Amino acid sequence: MHGGLSEKKIADAYFLDLRFRPGAIRDLDLKAKQNGAPVYSYMFAYESPVLDGIAMAWHCSELPYVFANAALVKTSTGGGSDALALSKKVSQAWVNFARNGKPSAEGLPDWPAYTTDKPATMVLDKQSRVAVDLDRKLLQAAGAL
Repeated sequence: MHGGLSEKKIADAYFLDLRFRPGAIRDLDLKAKQNGAPVYSYMFAYESPVLDGIAMAWHCSELPYVFANAALVKTSTGGGSDALALSKKVSQAWVNFARNGKPSAEGLPDWPAYTTDKPATMVLDKQSRVAVDLDRKLLQAAGAL
């Protein structure tokens, strides 16, 4: 799932990410417990309008946005104004993370580190937001955590 169930169609629950997300949460929890360098979590939730959004947000669909190439792969991103605006924000956040260790970009909310007390995840979408403990209960209910 790429956000809370209240944001999606109930049928989308069928596509709950039981393959990658549980491992990501376990890794995030372990890294946060080290109390070393900060760790940042994100979930790419932007659903491309290509083919009426049937593909939703798939594994690695964020890559054209990270590398500021959303305009070059319209067959993946749709290449519209929403995709281009998100690409600008996401690529800038990655550049800033490389420069100073904190992902940030104009137009994105403040991106807090993921900690054991506040497991924050940036949900990257048309309207990006920070969610705390985004999908742990849902994954626990599904038996994935």
